Amino acid sequence: MLSSAQLDFAPQEILVNSTGKLLAVVGTHCLVIVILPRRGYMKQLGRSLAVKAVRVGTYYHAAHGCVPIAQCRWHPLGRDGASLVVLTEDGIVREYDVAHDVDEPQQVLNVFPGSALRSAAAFSADDDDERCAAALAFHTGAENEPSWRLCTLYALSRAGDLWAVCPFLPRHAAVPRGALVALAAAEAQRAAGAAPLPVRYLADLVRQMRDVPDADVSLDDGDESDGAAPHSTCAVDVPASVPYRTAPQGPFRLCPAPRELDEAVASVASDVAVLHVRQGAAAVDVVVIGARDGSVHVGLLAAPVSPHWAGRIAGPPAVPPTLIVHETIDLQLPAPRDELLTGNALMFATDPLYPDTVFVAHRHGVHVLLLSPWLEPLLEALASGERSAVTTAATAPLHTDVASVVRASGAAGTAGIVIMHDVYLSYSLYVLTVDAQLAAVELNLRCAPGDTSAATQAPQRDAPAYASLLDGRWAPPAALAPRARETLPRSALEMTPEALRAFGQAAASVRERMTDVIRAAHSTEAHMAQQLREGQRQVAQLRAAAARIDKLRNSEPVAVRVQRVEEAQRVTLQRLDALLQHLMDEHQPQLSVYERRWFDELARMSAEFQGGARERLLRLEHQLGVLRPVLAERARAAPPAESPLGTRQREHVEAALSDEARLLAQARAKVQRLQQSLARLA
Repeated sequence: MLSSAQLDFAPQEILVNSTGKLLAVVGTHCLVIVILPRRGYMKQLGRSLAVKAVRVGTYYHAAHGCVPIAQCRWHPLGRDGASLVVLTEDGIVREYDVAHDVDEPQQVLNVFPGSALRSAAAFSADDDDERCAAALAFHTGAENEPSWRLCTLYALSRAGDLWAVCPFLPRHAAVPRGALVALAAAEAQRAAGAAPLPVRYLADLVRQMRDVPDADVSLDDGDESDGAAPHSTCAVDVPASVPYRTAPQGPFRLCPAPRELDEAVASVASDVAVLHVRQGAAAVDVVVIGARDGSVHVGLLAAPVSPHWAGRIAGPPAVPPTLIVHETIDLQLPAPRDELLTGNALMFATDPLYPDTVFVAHRHGVHVLLLSPWLEPLLEALASGERSAVTTAATAPLHTDVASVVRASGAAGTAGIVIMHDVYLSYSLYVLTVDAQLAAVELNLRCAPGDTSAATQAPQRDAPAYASLLDGRWAPPAALAPRARETLPRSALEMTPEALRAFGQAAASVRERMTDVIRAAHSTEAHMAQQLREGQRQVAQLRAAAARIDKLRNSEPVAVRVQRVEEAQRVTLQRLDALLQHLMDEHQPQLSVYERRWFDELARMSAEFQGGARERLLRLEHQLGVLRPVLAERARAAPPAESPLGTRQREHVEAALSDEARLLAQARAKVQRLQQSLARLA
């Protein structure tokens, strides 16, 4: 348990930065940064550990007289993972670089234009929820896309209005080189020699990249001349060449209007997630908006958000951005609507492996939203470039797959969720409830479409069984069954109308029987042909089986095959060990001072052990084994007598013997650990 005097409030959310060294503890009004201890430090000092914690923005975020905090997020492009973006309910976004200054924000902007100018006592016909911020979000899945997506911030109001701010970068950022250079080249080509504000903005960023020794880039060429990795990052600062402030864009037009679960009571928005899903050459931007009543609106951005600055050169956008609403999902939470609007909050968590998967946490558990049923056909249609295919895919009655992953009672609701993707912890979902209960759900990895490696490597026992061409047991047609002979009565030989009528009926019956017999004969002939084909297939299968048996008999011995499999397994284990070592080196490339001291101590103890300690231990064990039967025999032969020692003396002796036994046990354990360490080093 981490303890600090600064943690004197009830935390509403905890956020770990990208480096895993800083922990942001968010309350309703207060914000604290906790410096996490080194991995394994808790095992040395116990369960409780005093940590260093500092308050962030004490003037802006305090328990009394300050606007409540709506949401906090670590910016994905923050240098060293130190950029913390804080959104308060009045629509003000403050960006703190906790590595430089925790008191004053590096940047301050208003995502709801005009909200800061309103007076609390002034009359206004606007809805209060339209100017009350609820959540913020950054693009997910577009880390290396050459677009403005990484430089876009989204803000959501409680009324469900979505706003965007572009460009928005941390004051001290680390941007991908390849994506930035490609975007700069595309904007320069689009400008055709002019110098609009986006080109000036990107040129300033590229100019800062030129100052880095390992990056030689140009606006005219999107390739890096030094051969650096395209996904590497470069440290830059927010450009000062644009003398205008970034202007918010919005609110987004929702087309068509999302469906409301209850027309009488307006819903309250809770969280927003923006996903970038790519399949081949086609890509779409998906926006997911959640409300307190359990409704989730899923939509697509009609066009990517472009940069916009406020000033006399760049005026307001002619048309606000458009969000195409695809569907409205009702999670059907088991609670009254008024209770959900006051005591429930939806939280989104995007899947780190699959951008088309979103987990929704709420008071009653966790749901998973799988967008692939309608996204995959749409992306395939977009990749084909045919307008009719896009229209068909967009209007198809396909919806998002919704499933409940974790169920929780209302009293023990969900406090937070995290999706782990680690080489040691596998691919799992961890859910923390309000009553401090942790639920872990192992997630399934998907198979890539078109991947036949698993099928080709499957053993023969997984092959489908032989299927016969014959459907069960054949039964002869009823028409071929023998019948009793029919005779006409003698009176029927007289030429009367009744006799002629009987002759006609008998002739019709004979014709029907002949037709049935012919049809039955054809069916029998077809069955015989099927039997012949089945017999030929069985003969072919028997020949193949015999050939396979001969091949197995003439093949290499089983021992050789087993040895080859063992060798392949050994090579695979070596590759796995090398991969794990590589991952460990990337996580912690250098040994710490304590680890080096530990290895030195191991080497010293190993030298002492090899110098004669082991021989002495074996000799003492041998002597003890020799003396143990003699002592046991003397103990049995000696008559029981009272101890010559007093009670206090006996207690001292027993205590001394207990200490000696404990020291011997510690020495034995140390020797065993040394043996294990030597075995691993060998």
